[in-house]
Amino acid sequence: NLKKLTYLNLNGNSLSQLDLPSNLHALIVSRNQFTEIQISKELDKLGFLFMSLNPLKTIEPMMLYKNLEAIAFGDSEITSIPSDIDKLQKLTFIYIHNTTITHVPKSIFNLPHLQTVKLLNNLISPEDIQLIQETFKKTHPNLKLTI
Repeated sequence: NLKKLTYLNLNGNSLSQLDLPSNLHALIVSRNQFTEIQISKELDKLGFLFMSLNPLKTIEPMMLYKNLEAIAFGDSEITSIPSDIDKLQKLTFIYIHNTTITHVPKSIFNLPHLQTVKLLNNLISPEDIQLIQETFKKTHPNLKLTI
């Protein structure tokens, strides 16, 4: 019985499915074979979701986890960031690199607690990169932005 487990790190396995304990605060499953984010209504305490180096196609299901503080989805097959990402009001850290995203939704600027955003090696146009940099300077002057 894993009811008291709050931190789970299963990096570097060949996992594609997982029964998740309901008390998880941190789930780190990078370098696996997940093609989707598992949905569990019981994971309302999940604050950290790190799934880099998985063949994820979408990160939309993460929107159900309202307590997320940090997300990492680098080196995946995702093509977009959810347009309503600002519903994740507790986010402080966003790490999405080496994907095919071309656009960053304006709603990202409405996240009040953001401290670090890393969007390296995506397909975002130079014009959009400049706009993102300028907007974050206004909305989040202390933000660590790497793009």
